[in-house]
Amino acid sequence: MTGVERFPIESRIARRQKRLQIVQHVFAAIAMAMAGWQHLQRAHDLVLPSLEIASAALLLGAAARERLRRGHDAVGWLEIAGGFMTLIEAIAKTREPHHLSFLILGFIQPAVLFAFGIFDVQIAAMRYLEANDTHFIVRLRLLFRRSLRWSQARAFRFRGNRLEVETERHVRGFSLRNIVNVEPAKAWMREQFRRRGIAELPAEELPGRDR
Repeated sequence: MTGVERFPIESRIARRQKRLQIVQHVFAAIAMAMAGWQHLQRAHDLVLPSLEIASAALLLGAAARERLRRGHDAVGWLEIAGGFMTLIEAIAKTREPHHLSFLILGFIQPAVLFAFGIFDVQIAAMRYLEANDTHFIVRLRLLFRRSLRWSQARAFRFRGNRLEVETERHVRGFSLRNIVNVEPAKAWMREQFRRRGIAELPAEELPGRDR
């Protein structure tokens, strides 16, 4: 019995989504800053326009920090800054005549962004490779995972960014192309398979059908 061991995955999909999110937030922050400046010039109440400009500046700063940083923060500052900006937008809409349900919906987006920011580390940790007593598990997406019983595995190999495992009936394939830290991941998997007596074979020597 070996217990449960996990290898954290750095996802290319998550990185692309983060880059897209940064671009979206930058454009939203610029629009908010321009609107806040216009409101500041003609408004009698300076508080809300000032908050609009401040939230836009905060979001731009968080976007720049996200773009330049190395490693992973304890919280998602980009999401929190985005939540603060959308919260100011929701507050501004309460000054306009809207149906109550519309106003309530306006506060949902900042709540979601705050939640993603606070639980950023936990969400990132939901992508992993796992080796437990009975299964090998690949979870590259938050809502989807694939698994294989160790008892079914006869041999394994790596073909580029793909893991192939020979079972009694066929070859099981696991794509690794969306893993940023793919080489350390391969080394971890290789150790897990060898620890259970499952041999690694060169690609040309692996028997069975490839599918």
